[in-house]
Amino acid sequence: VTLKLENIRCAACIWLNEQYLRHIAGVEDVRAHYVTQKAVVRFDLERCKLSTLLAAIEQLGYTAWPFDATIDDHVSRSEQQRSLIRLSIAWLGMMQVMMYAWPIYFDRHDLLDEHAMLLAWTSALLTLPVIGYSAAPIFYNAWQSIKNCWRHGLLSMDVPVAIALALAFAASVINLVRGTGASYFDSITMFVAFLLTARYIEMRMRHEVQSTTSALAKQLPAVCERFDDFSTTRTIHTVPVVKCQIGDILHIPAGEVI
Repeated sequence: VTLKLENIRCAACIWLNEQYLRHIAGVEDVRAHYVTQKAVVRFDLERCKLSTLLAAIEQLGYTAWPFDATIDDHVSRSEQQRSLIRLSIAWLGMMQVMMYAWPIYFDRHDLLDEHAMLLAWTSALLTLPVIGYSAAPIFYNAWQSIKNCWRHGLLSMDVPVAIALALAFAASVINLVRGTGASYFDSITMFVAFLLTARYIEMRMRHEVQSTTSALAKQLPAVCERFDDFSTTRTIHTVPVVKCQIGDILHIPAGEVI
């Protein structure tokens, strides 16, 4: 079966899925690819079920489903739209927070305390959608990785990122409420915006490669014409290509894609 993997962030995610699936009883071989984010799994149906493979990947904190080119296009478009919305909110929040942080950095002596407090609280409010929405996938993936760490003993890349963001935001809010210490809302929003930008560019490049391979795959015929018994009759039936066996005799019309 060919599985489409989701929530893949790096090559280590591919390695983790491969190693974990290979230890399942009945799985004979696993070959996953980072760019296409697909895994080809060969397994024994008498010892293992497809649902077992999907559940195992889910336990790792990832999502998988049997690959379908038409569904893959829809999922890719949806992923791009969601990522673009999260990225836009992150950049808008970053620009606004940086604008409010500018007077604190350069006009601190001329800035009244009540004005500085107003700018700080406004920055905190503008950071909330960046942390709560734009960075939500980071915290979700980190939580899934921590929750399932006891199964495989490894943590994903999002874990240290989520911990750093949470600690920086918590420290900034505590210092803001106490009225002492520094706040890092500008650094938090800038980090999230830059990280999501890099991931969005990587995702677009990956989708372009996937669309190219999918276009080639769509050109291949799904069915073919096979002779029932070429030695005695010329009866032809249309059968799925995957049902063809070595030794079958096929009827290939002129101009047909093989």
